[in-house]
Amino acid sequence: MGLFAQDKFAPGTTGDGLFFGGNLKLLGAQALGVASVFVWCMATGFLLFYVIKQLVGLRVSREEELRGLDIDEHGMEAYSGFQVFTKL
Repeated sequence: MGLFAQDKFAPGTTGDGLFFGGNLKLLGAQALGVASVFVWCMATGFLLFYVIKQLVGLRVSREEELRGLDIDEHGMEAYSGFQVFTKL
C-alpha cells in the first residue's frame, strides 16, 4: 500500500510507503491505477447505457409511470387505493 507498505515484510518488492519513510512514488503509482480504473469504468458505463438507450430505452413513458408500473408489468396494483392525481 502506498501509505503503509514496509520493505522489511517483503524485501525488494515495493519499498516503503509514505508513512514509513518512502516517497510519493508508490502512492502515485496506486493513485494512477485508481484513476485509470475510474476512467475506464465511466467510459464503459456511458457507452453501455448509450447503446441500451438507443436499442430499447431506459425509461418508461410518462403515462405508464403515472398509471403505475405494477399494472403494466404484473396486471394488478401493488398498493390499492394509492393514487397520484396529476394533470397529463
